[in-house]
Amino acid sequence: MARARNIKPGFFVNDELAEIEPLGRLLFIGLWTIADREGRLKDRPKKIKAQVLPFDNCDVDKLLKKLHEKGFILRYCANSCRYIQIINFCKHQNPHIKEAASDIPAPDKHQTSTRQEQNKHTTDPANSLNPSTDSLKPSTSLIEHFFETVWALYPNKKGKGKISEAKKTELFNHGYDVIAKCIERYKATKEEWRKWQHGSTFFNSGYIDYLDENYEEPEPDDELPPYWKKDFTGKGDSEPETETFHPLAMDAIEKAFGIKKEGG
Repeated sequence: MARARNIKPGFFVNDELAEIEPLGRLLFIGLWTIADREGRLKDRPKKIKAQVLPFDNCDVDKLLKKLHEKGFILRYCANSCRYIQIINFCKHQNPHIKEAASDIPAPDKHQTSTRQEQNKHTTDPANSLNPSTDSLKPSTSLIEHFFETVWALYPNKKGKGKISEAKKTELFNHGYDVIAKCIERYKATKEEWRKWQHGSTFFNSGYIDYLDENYEEPEPDDELPPYWKKDFTGKGDSEPETETFHPLAMDAIEKAFGIKKEGG
């Protein structure tokens, strides 16, 4: 059910929000009206489009991704379901005292209870004339939650304390899907003999090589000519009993290492 919400003058002069196309900004406002009193809603792009932008030809999923990357919303998973948290919703809105409590899990179980923030609505209602845009930025707790989520995906968890708050914010702005893809690309292309980069190395700089704009799919290794292949003979998975090379390969090896043939 849609609800009446506040909009502040600061919304229209937020230079970071201005980087999002007009329909994305309109979508952001629309999200406020369909979110619950904690600023949460189910991440269902098709349904959101039907509720907020029914007459516009647009890709709501891409618009939501942009809002997430810019730090205006957080797209997250909980209990195998996808949800959206509008960043600092409670600082901007003054839900009706009778509005139902949220039944959507919070994105960060360690953050301060949003119920404490909501209790302020009875004595300190949201100021619709406040032009400040600082509170549109993501909270430290949400950025920390995001970082813990992507850190858990990485195999070598060393150097966690060497990642600055500014770097965590940078990772947050890329979004979960982007960083997760970088990790998967690194895992898929790392050569077996190489050691894993420390987590601090990867998240501070290593991931950049695996962003879409920098990453190139590795070319398949050229197959060795048939005469260079070993011909192993053995039984099943046991250690091969003998190994031989094609005569042309042996000639090349003998010439390279100056090996004289028997009887030569």
